[in-house]
Amino acid sequence: MKALIASLLLGLAISFRPHAAAATEQRLPIPETYSLVNDYIGMLTPEQAQALALKLRALENHNATQIILLIVPTTGSEGIDAYSLRVVEAWNPGHNGESTAVLFAIDAAQGRYFIRTGGAIAGALPDVLVRRIATRHLIPHFQRQAWYEGIDATVDAMIEATWKEETAPPDWVTGWRLTPRGWAGISLIALAFGYTGFHLTKWWRAARRRQVA
Repeated sequence: MKALIASLLLGLAISFRPHAAAATEQRLPIPETYSLVNDYIGMLTPEQAQALALKLRALENHNATQIILLIVPTTGSEGIDAYSLRVVEAWNPGHNGESTAVLFAIDAAQGRYFIRTGGAIAGALPDVLVRRIATRHLIPHFQRQAWYEGIDATVDAMIEATWKEETAPPDWVTGWRLTPRGWAGISLIALAFGYTGFHLTKWWRAARRRQVA
């Protein structure tokens, strides 16, 4: 996914749950599939994960914006910023290549986060706003080891910031009428057929002349 804008790292080493794995030199594999809530260390209870998923699904249904929560045990020496970049390149979240996605990634062992926004939503969530949200909602809760409360408050703030955005992929058809995007698509298809037909006609005429000669 192109035009990704990342937030600053949380510059605090915060102790997470003791069952989070220690950092290793191996690069953490990227899961093949994903949902809106991906908790790989059990930081959230099933009820908490479901509550987050419901509000994130409501946002996606509203305007096609995806906020994806990813909690991993550790990213080792690679770091959560580089790992989050590999994740978005592998998952390519958002709708129809429109970059309407936000990845909220947390490295539990290192106590770091990274919020990576797609180009289509960066206007609603610029770096300065992401830092403000983290300062007000994420960091204070995490310092008290209130993991869910920090994640929930951060997600709520990002939803509020992106709710009014018109990020839904453009329609090709509205009712029975083509939109400008639809007309542009048809025009390109027509040009492609015309170009192909022109060169096929030239080839056919040249072949006929060779036969006659």
